Amino acid sequence: MKTIELFEGKEFATKKLILEVVRPSRMGMDLEELRKRCRILAALETAEVVLQLEDADYDVLCGILRGFAYGTASSELLKIVDDILDLGAK
Repeated sequence: MKTIELFEGKEFATKKLILEVVRPSRMGMDLEELRKRCRILAALETAEVVLQLEDADYDVLCGILRGFAYGTASSELLKIVDDILDLGAK
């Protein structure tokens, strides 16, 4: 189980960022991928201060974050992404 703190910055928020990267898929998705992403979205719906994900769901989120093409450069955005990815090293 991984616990992600939901950060609210001036420009970016963890919850909104996760929504923005998990919902779309540039190449579409099969049913299995849809189910994986919907598990993350379901957990995010009820999250207030922290987001708790099963290890498998966390791994899916990390894969999405690593493969996402970000449209802007921001140190705040980078901090949120790095904080999420760094949980895997703990």
